[in-house]
Amino acid sequence: MKLIFLAIAMLTSFVSHNNEGFTWISPRGGAAPILVDSQDDKGVLRAVENLRSDAFAVTSQTPALINEPAGGKAVIIGTV
Repeated sequence: MKLIFLAIAMLTSFVSHNNEGFTWISPRGGAAPILVDSQDDKGVLRAVENLRSDAFAVTSQTPALINEPAGGKAVIIGTV
């Protein structure tokens, strides 16, 4: 039981409670980039490309693909 409490306590320290929100693709134009490690599993890299294609099909905007944090907001995809 102590281990479960500790895990929950650790998780809550990473939860943000501000109501600022995050829009991945703005209807006014612009999409947050996708951050992924270029050395990640091939399946992950393929899923990222599929996600970018889907985003374009729905919004006519293709999110940039970045391999290094560039400041600002980004969608982070990868394995742990």
